[in-house]
Amino acid sequence: MRLPVLISICTILSGCAITDYQSNLDKAKSCIDDFSQVTFKTLNVDSKIEDEIGGKDSQCINVQEGKFYLGGYKATPSGKIISIIVHPNLGPSKSSFFLPQLTALDENNELSTVKEAFVIKGSQIMHGSMYEYFYDISEVKSNNFVISTDINLMGKLFDYEHLNSYDNQTIHYSKMPYAAGSKIEVKLLSKLPF
Repeated sequence: MRLPVLISICTILSGCAITDYQSNLDKAKSCIDDFSQVTFKTLNVDSKIEDEIGGKDSQCINVQEGKFYLGGYKATPSGKIISIIVHPNLGPSKSSFFLPQLTALDENNELSTVKEAFVIKGSQIMHGSMYEYFYDISEVKSNNFVISTDINLMGKLFDYEHLNSYDNQTIHYSKMPYAAGSKIEVKLLSKLPF
């Protein structure tokens, strides 16, 4: 009797219901055909944008391998680091994880992958576990960036780990499918925060 009540409360608070980004992507009809059509949100230094890759206003693109969601960001020139915070998509019966991929888009609309500098795995009270990815963009010649995920990961499993919030010592490990989208937080920093 407690489980249905918990699921109802969880659904009302919208913390348990997750979006099926892959299903939404499969149904998406108005994807762009090349990277010259990407729209960009301005990312200022020491500011953040809360976004949803795969949300109702997200762009998707058709490529030879298939299609995927993306978000475009124009970084101001004084920014040196891009941080992307991702929370897993957790639900009562299905969970998934969006692994971000940051690419720079040059003036010829060619993409080059920006390698992550490092990742912080942690927990936030009231927000659950999170992964924060840091990318050093100080040597990148473009200010236009695209966040997406590697289309080749779909159908594979992510090795997810998180800290137990009850004792702050025990680390739990599990596997969950990669997601086509997620809510993310994007920050442009002038330096590392630590």
